[in-house]
Amino acid sequence: MNIDEKEFFHQATIRICSELDTHKALKNTMDYLTRHIPAEELFFAIYDPESATAKIIAEATRLSEKKYVSVFSFPKRFQKEAEEKWKFFKGVEVKNHTEPDSLRDWFDEQSGIKNTSKMYMPLDLTGKRLGIVGVSKQNFIYVDRHAKLFGLLHEPF
Repeated sequence: MNIDEKEFFHQATIRICSELDTHKALKNTMDYLTRHIPAEELFFAIYDPESATAKIIAEATRLSEKKYVSVFSFPKRFQKEAEEKWKFFKGVEVKNHTEPDSLRDWFDEQSGIKNTSKMYMPLDLTGKRLGIVGVSKQNFIYVDRHAKLFGLLHEPF
């Protein structure tokens, strides 16, 4: 399927900026994104290295927006890995469920959803890492074209 990247960027940006309520904006964005990128969830998360916790602060699924905060406390064995990933990753990172990744598998176990592929990118403001935005889908494999499209939305997010 051929997608006009400028039109995709324009339409997605309109939806990202459509609401002051983050949850509603995520739901509007999710509704559009899923026409081009398979996803069951779109989320914003922050990581606090002091407490070794990740917090999902906003989330939308195909059916609804969720208005609660999910907090994940990293066990000792993952704290260093989580902090390193938080500090240094750039661009779009793809974690397909078919590839071994102990940290992703731990998140799946905590959320009770198995075989979930994730694709996410950092949210930075004036050089400071604020969080990540990501999508996920169960029993699916993300490929380069999905990452490229999702990456176009780095600035609007």
